[in-house]
Amino acid sequence: MTPVPFNKNAIFSLASAILSVLSFCIGTAPLPLTALACYPLSLLSSAAALVSGLVALDQIRRRGERGNALALSGVWIGGLTLLLMLCIVSVVLLFFSNWFAYLLRQQAPIPSFHAYLQILSASSMLVSGSG
Repeated sequence: MTPVPFNKNAIFSLASAILSVLSFCIGTAPLPLTALACYPLSLLSSAAALVSGLVALDQIRRRGERGNALALSGVWIGGLTLLLMLCIVSVVLLFFSNWFAYLLRQQAPIPSFHAYLQILSASSMLVSGSG
């Protein structure tokens, strides 16, 4: 009796998920331009891990191949990395959009990050009604 083979998409999914985590972690290193190279790679590889893992799960169900745990790991790791990347991108865009709007309105020097946090805390106090 021949052994049941592993699904190749499941293996690719897990390998892409590992690459996405590694490139995300390397992107946080304080080296010049690592974020510009590593974050897009992390975004693409996590999307590839998610898609290929979902395809692998479908193929495993239909064909009876092995690799269900590999595909599930790829889907979870890829999905969580993709979610983390999208959260970081939205926070960065929110920060820089407010920063540029502030510069255009005030025509003043660039505020420090501490000043930006004070503006955010003051505005949250006004919204919550405690200020």
